[in-house]
Amino acid sequence: MVDITDKEKSAICIKCQACCKWVYFPLHPMMGDGLSFFINRGLDVRLHGGTAYVIIPQICQHLTKVGCGIYAMRPRACRTFDGRNDKFMPEMCKWPALTKEE
Repeated sequence: MVDITDKEKSAICIKCQACCKWVYFPLHPMMGDGLSFFINRGLDVRLHGGTAYVIIPQICQHLTKVGCGIYAMRPRACRTFDGRNDKFMPEMCKWPALTKEE
């Protein structure tokens, strides 16, 4: 795996900010035809591992022109998020690509 420092990650993230501009959440599998409720409203619905997810454009309230306004106190989900492993948009992440360890 490519190992980069937190400082390097932060600098890359401040320039990109892509993962701070959308959210997705799983839909309950029992919804059945309820997926059309989201699709007919123009929302992006995607499947991953048999689960349907709704992807919603949503800019984080803490995002500023220079990056995260609460970076030092950001939530655990933000601290541990690795865009390279994202279910739907890993190509958006600007961190160096993951490589297999030999």
